[in-house]
Amino acid sequence: MVIDTRARIGCTAPIGTTDDARLRHLTVALPPRYAARPFETP
Repeated sequence: MVIDTRARIGCTAPIGTTDDARLRHLTVALPPRYAARPFETP
């Protein structure tokens, strides 16, 4: 299972500085044991 999302990462800082929050594209492949959890029966 792969999770693909966007997130705003950074600090509150003046616009144009290197610490300014930026929108980032994140893609993470989950290990099989975590990917199976949503399909398990309670």
